[in-house]
Amino acid sequence: ATLVQLDNMLYPSNQFRLEAVKLSTRSLVCRSFDNNFWLYDERAFRLRKIALDMRQVVEGEWLQNQFSGSIKPTYLIEHQEQLFMVEPGLGILEFDLYGKYVRTIPFRGLERLDAHGDYLYYVKSGKAWRWHLRTGVEEPLVYREAAAIRQIKVTAQGHYVLSRTALL
Repeated sequence: ATLVQLDNMLYPSNQFRLEAVKLSTRSLVCRSFDNNFWLYDERAFRLRKIALDMRQVVEGEWLQNQFSGSIKPTYLIEHQEQLFMVEPGLGILEFDLYGKYVRTIPFRGLERLDAHGDYLYYVKSGKAWRWHLRTGVEEPLVYREAAAIRQIKVTAQGHYVLSRTALL
């Protein structure tokens, strides 16, 4: 498999052959704040941070002990010096920048999430929510003309909401 890094205009700026780091066929990858990338290797049950030259910079703890068996994460994102992994059966797993498990935020059934400022944003049961990272307060988000929300993306420019019928 090949990982393609895109610039802000969505043009390929780099390509990485993931076979060089001996990944399993089912792996998650996300960008790191320092232009490296994080990946979850399902075969090794570990988070690993890989540099652009394919050197391993960080190897996280063995997660099979932490979760008493295999996990099946669906999404990975780094935000505010933390790494968040969505595992639908467990919730949002939070890790530090060394791949060490910190806690589980118990929102089960999620497929993905977004992060901006002090909040995690996600969709559950077709509705958008946000959760404050410091206070732990969960709040519903209401969007005009948004029925059956599938995904939410939050940027400094605004909120982008994908429903079954429209992008708002």
